[in-house]
Amino acid sequence: MGIDRHLGSRLAVFVALGIAGVSHSSLAWAQQQAPASRVDEADDAQKQSLTQDIVVKGYRVDSTTSATGIVTSVLDTPMSVSAITDEFIRDTGASRLIDTIGSLSGVTGQSNSGETGVNFSARGFAVTPQIDGFNTLSVAGGLGSSVAVERIEVLKGPSAVFNGNVPPGGTINIIYKRPSYKPEAFVEATGGSWSYFSGQIFATGPLISDKVAYLVDAYYKDADGWVNYTGHKEKTFVGGLRIDPTDTLRIDLGYRRAEHNLRISTLPVSHEGYIGSNSPYGDTLDAWVARNFGPLEPPQTITVPQYLPAGRRDNPLGPQNYNLANLNLYSGGIHWSPNEHIEFRDTFMYQKYTWDLLVILQSGAKVIGADGRSGILSGLLAANIAGSGWENKLEAAAHFNTGGIEHETLIGYQLA
Repeated sequence: MGIDRHLGSRLAVFVALGIAGVSHSSLAWAQQQAPASRVDEADDAQKQSLTQDIVVKGYRVDSTTSATGIVTSVLDTPMSVSAITDEFIRDTGASRLIDTIGSLSGVTGQSNSGETGVNFSARGFAVTPQIDGFNTLSVAGGLGSSVAVERIEVLKGPSAVFNGNVPPGGTINIIYKRPSYKPEAFVEATGGSWSYFSGQIFATGPLISDKVAYLVDAYYKDADGWVNYTGHKEKTFVGGLRIDPTDTLRIDLGYRRAEHNLRISTLPVSHEGYIGSNSPYGDTLDAWVARNFGPLEPPQTITVPQYLPAGRRDNPLGPQNYNLANLNLYSGGIHWSPNEHIEFRDTFMYQKYTWDLLVILQSGAKVIGADGRSGILSGLLAANIAGSGWENKLEAAAHFNTGGIEHETLIGYQLA
């Protein structure tokens, strides 16, 4: 089976107006979270900016961009927004986003034993994450990695003004690290159970003082799963350039490549109480669970041991499985601030992926029916899926005051 997918063509024009009767002192506090475009960012923190990068302080993020499209204090954001920082990801030892994103209320992630890339949901609705505010392709397996992630912003609730036709549960925005003029470098290696090994080399800093900065991040992981014949290999490379020809002009270039090789498992699963419930034939597990426990209850909560004769580590698929995903992301942007009251930005992203799948399915490898017997699901599943897509945003942000009222305006278009 061969499938080719693309991001659908879309043109969106949006205008957002913000009015707040706050004092100038509180405005200055909020804008301190946006750094200037030089190594002496701390000295220039008073500069008002609507589109600059967010400063992350440990586990705390004081401002976000996902809700309004501009740098906005979390306290002033008229929607529920949460964030996870890179320091939190490192401290939890998470190499995958699903290992840490569940720490946010109302947000979950699962990998379905490696059978798919990564699935996320917000308030019970399936969500395809964004990257730096851009829509992504749902089967792009590289989205599951936490490599070079600066923070994850989660906007809960509808956000059609900025994100178009999105699920009502919310929006997940994965924001990657960008080159910095502050030098930083490290080499890291980790080992663990189930033959786990990972290594990472990271470096960022100036190439030309105050003019050009770079970022390089290379990551490798090889680990077996706790179920027999399962495992995960990952190779990720991230590169970026930041060019500041003048004090008011900035150019960003980025590239990310991720290769994932998953050896998967499909366990015999059910829900406690479903087996032996005498539910009529054809009444699916999902329907039974939703009817008896509600729509937010996960339908697959237990494994059925009699279908695992070799114990809980048994893999009904055996060693014959192949699941390879490759993802390439290219990004760029131009930011121009002619004065302190107006800024322009033009950002672009192109993504391309391939997903090759070969799995031998056996009876007893899927959901166990209410009569305690497995459904018939034997055969060969093979697929070759490929797709590509691009997206462009041109935006203008303005800030001005009329008396004691502060105005922040964002106008632009989004084309994909």
